[in-house]
Formats: sequence, C-alpha cells, structure tokens
Amino acid sequence: MNKDAYIQFWDKFATMIGNGVPLVATLRTLEKENEDNVFGQVLGRVIKMLVSGKKFSKCLENFPLFFGADIVQLISGGESMGRLDKVAEVVAKKLGEGILSFPDDDATFDETVEVNVDGLLIETVFAEAVKVGATDIHIEPLFNGTKVSSGRVRFRIDGVLTSHCEISVELIKLFMSRLKALACLSIGETKLPQDGRIRIKIKEEHVDLQVSIGPTVFGEEACIKVISEKPLSTILDSPEIIFPDEKLRNRIYKDLESSSGLFVVTGPTGSGKTTSAYTLLARYDGEKNKILSVEDPVEYCLPGVQHIQARPSLGLTYQNVLRHIMSMDPDIIFCSEIREPETAGLLVKIAMTGHTVFTQLFTENAVSAVSRLLDIGVEYYALSDVLLGVLSQRLVRRLCPHCKTRSEEQLKRLQEMSKIPVEDNVELFEAVGCEKCSQTGYKGRQAVYEYLSMTSEFKKVIRSNPSVDDLTAAAKDQGIHTFLENALPVLLRGETSLAEVLRIL
Repeated sequence: MNKDAYIQFWDKFATMIGNGVPLVATLRTLEKENEDNVFGQVLGRVIKMLVSGKKFSKCLENFPLFFGADIVQLISGGESMGRLDKVAEVVAKKLGEGILSFPDDDATFDETVEVNVDGLLIETVFAEAVKVGATDIHIEPLFNGTKVSSGRVRFRIDGVLTSHCEISVELIKLFMSRLKALACLSIGETKLPQDGRIRIKIKEEHVDLQVSIGPTVFGEEACIKVISEKPLSTILDSPEIIFPDEKLRNRIYKDLESSSGLFVVTGPTGSGKTTSAYTLLARYDGEKNKILSVEDPVEYCLPGVQHIQARPSLGLTYQNVLRHIMSMDPDIIFCSEIREPETAGLLVKIAMTGHTVFTQLFTENAVSAVSRLLDIGVEYYALSDVLLGVLSQRLVRRLCPHCKTRSEEQLKRLQEMSKIPVEDNVELFEAVGCEKCSQTGYKGRQAVYEYLSMTSEFKKVIRSNPSVDDLTAAAKDQGIHTFLENALPVLLRGETSLAEVLRIL
C-alpha cells in the first residue's frame, strides 16, 4: 500500500470520527475508497469483526502486516478513553514523521488473516512446545540450493534440537508478523535484530517467551526461549531436587555461611547455571537482607529479590548498574554474567567491601573459572581473599523409564575406561525410544556438578599467580571430584546412559 495513501487513511478516519460519523460507517466509506487494493479487503474483514461484537483494537490485531503492534496499542488507548479521533491524528502524524511502521509492501490479504494455514498457528506451536517440555523454539527459512522453498519449526528438548514440522514460506511470514505483534516489536523492521517478550497462559500455567528475531540471507528467523514457572516453584520449595547430593549441598551451604565473598557458578550455555544460582539466592531471607540482581534478561522473579534488567542499548550496562547498586545499601548481589574485565573487577571490589556476590561464567570446569578470572585481570591476591567457591555443572538427560533397556556393552566400556572399580553385577541401560519420550529415549534432565571449595591450601596456590596446571594439581590434591566421578552414581542407578555421560564431558 502506498505510504501517502496510508497516512491519508488515518487522517480521513480521524476527521470523520471527530465529526461524529459512526465507526462502522467511517470504515465502510474508507473501504469503498480502497476497493481496488488489498487494504480494502482488510477493512471489509475488520468491519465484519466489528459487527460481530469485537473491539476495534482487537480486530486490528488480526492484521499485523497492516496494523503494527505500536498502532494497535495507540488505538486501544484511544478506544478506552473515547477519543479515537485524537489518537488517529497522532497515528497519522507519527507515520509522517517515520516513527511508526508502514504496512509491508508485499503484504497480501491471505498473509494477514489469522486463519488456520497448514493447520498450524503460532499459538499452537507455543502450546505444543510447552506440552513436550521444550526450552527453545526455532522458526527458520530453508534454502534448497536455488531458493527459499519452505521453513521448519524445531524444538530444543532436554538440550537437543529436534525437528517438529516443516512449514510453507507464507506461514513463516505470518509467524514472524504475529510474533512481532505479540512481543510489541516493529512489524515493518526486517533488516535489524529485535528482542521482545510475551507472557501467555496455557492450561493454568503462566509461561514467559523471550523472543529474538534476526535477519539471515534467506529471510528472518526467530528463536523463542520458553520459560515456565515450574522451575521457580522447585527453586523455592524443593532445593534438594536442584542439589540432590546431600554432601555437596551441605558443603556449598557451609561455604556460603561467610558474611561476604564471591561465589561463581560456571558451565556452558543451557547447563542450568541460572537455576542453581537462583536456588542459592532463595535461601536468603528477603526480609532481613537487601538482595539486588542485575541480569540480561531477567528469567524469573524471585520473591524478596529486586531484579534489574540491564539494557546496554540505553546505556544501562552491567558496570553502570553495579556502580549504582552500591548506593542502594545491598547485602547480597547477583550479576548474571561477567562479560568483560571491568565487570569482574567491580564484583571483586564489591565482595571485598563486605557483600555476598553471586555471578556466572562460561568455562569448561571449576578450575578454568579461577584461571579465567586471573586471565582477565583480577588480581590474584584479591581473588584469593574473596572467592568462596566455584560450582561447575552440566545437565545429563534421564533415560525414559518406559523404554530403556539393559546394555552389557556399556558396562564393559565403563570398566575399560574408568579408574573407579565397577562391579560386574551392576546393570547399565541405554536409550531406545517410544511414544512417551517422542522416540528420543530420554525424558527430563538432571544436573551433574563439580565443586571447588576454597580451602586455605588452595588460596595459597592462587596467591602464587599460578598456571592452569598448578590450579588443576592443587584441586586434585584437595580431592575435587570430576564430572565423571559425580555422574557415576547417576549412571549406576540406571537413570542415564554412558553415551549421555560421555556427551557432557
């Protein structure tokens, strides 16, 4: 649709509504003026919805390529105040200034109508992802060597990507427009990355969706992180599920009895670091302690914790927030990630001033976290003074109890590779796959930890400005258990497979 014509539509709409012309009559007049183009068809559909009793702003939501989320929000506000004419004037003005998005030049009527294309809608995808326990939804165009012929939807279930379905190119466009509308993003923007958030309710369960849409050479793709409230209830009510090993749990709790210091949780992306860190934060009494958290993004909102969303694009960086936090009289601080040396230095200084600080790193193991902090410029004497402990973790998939089967081959392989004696009568299992586990052989995940406690001997090693080999040797001397040693009980109980244990090492 011509941009000037679109601005004129809103100008005429404002004038007619301001002169007392009823809404439906106004739209019928404008429909006739646009009867030769796609926009006229859209207006005809809006009129039918209005006559059936739907609110005007809700009607517009069904055509995201013609009425973006920003316009729908303005119209909704004007509708509730009874000043549609004034709001329409604002829409026309903002369109002329280039602040609001224009309709997609390639938009067709079929792409904008919320119909059951290929039997699938984006809301259906959300519901299915929650049903199967997916942590991420990927919507991607597919290139067949000559052109983009179709797309696909994939779910990440228990850490592994699995294909959910293939979809048409037209449906990808519909999905992207609907996603942007729901996440209040600019529908007309297709060249730059956009991030947003959607909160939905599926079968009495509230779910947050973190939406990230980015351009590729084949068109836009989206990654949607699914954040359910179920882990939050586990964090608050059953920390022993997060830390099932009682000895490990008590050891960490004892190290955190100190009134100040730095505690680091480390591991790769998707290893459950945030869940573990939140579980430790939830142990503190929010009534007696001032607990502040700076994150990007905020995943869960813990009772008693004041969460701050970092926004680097607005100048609200981790460093700026951490400097400001010190004037807010905190007792406990959580920083979701160390992104650069300055943040690491600030956290160490905060810990040295008598505060308990939690943070996260992306390293291979616990010893590597200490080495990384030294490498990025944290003074070794300062680190030895403030470091309370380092918790490194991985997530292993649990075998599906309905289809797992015994494996003599896995037992022989474990006996050959492990220095830990394994009895011959132990039973190991392998994945098979059935309907209840979507043919994957696995259902759910469990954390496996490697914990490095800060003993006086290990602190002496840190003060000597050590190498990675020195740190590794010192950790072994104090009896640190490797991932394999900590995963062994899970394996011997028949809860996971040897192949899965080897995958995470």
